[in-house]
Amino acid sequence: MTWTPISAPPGVLPPRPITMRAESIPARHEFAEHAHDWHQVVYAIDGVLMVSAENRSFVISPDQAFWLPSGVCHRVGSLLGAEFRSLWIAVDAGRNLPSDPTVLAVSPLLKELIVEAAAVEGSQDGDGYPDRIATLILDQLRRAQWLAA
Repeated sequence: MTWTPISAPPGVLPPRPITMRAESIPARHEFAEHAHDWHQVVYAIDGVLMVSAENRSFVISPDQAFWLPSGVCHRVGSLLGAEFRSLWIAVDAGRNLPSDPTVLAVSPLLKELIVEAAAVEGSQDGDGYPDRIATLILDQLRRAQWLAA
């Protein structure tokens, strides 16, 4: 089966404390193996993702997300297509989260916070609303049920 590579957008800034990326992944497309200088939560609000990290592969449904600590080489794709949401989290902001790649359960609240974070990403809201959403996401990650490492 042939997979088509997807390139990450150029010039993306590091998280502050969270940067949200939202995009559609077409069927049989993937991000080639890479690593970040920050943590990442890999999630799909719709569809199924395939994540490879540390010589292991995981299938992630919309009820789950995948935690990637900074520096971990990984690959992300979708066999049938997915609505991909990627949360890039500053190392300091994720300091109390797992040090190994891990699957976590996504609560209904965390899902809605991710959807909202994508909707307000890049907005210049003077009252700090995007920062409050980021704080709530970090709180939900700390409270999440971690399923597998």
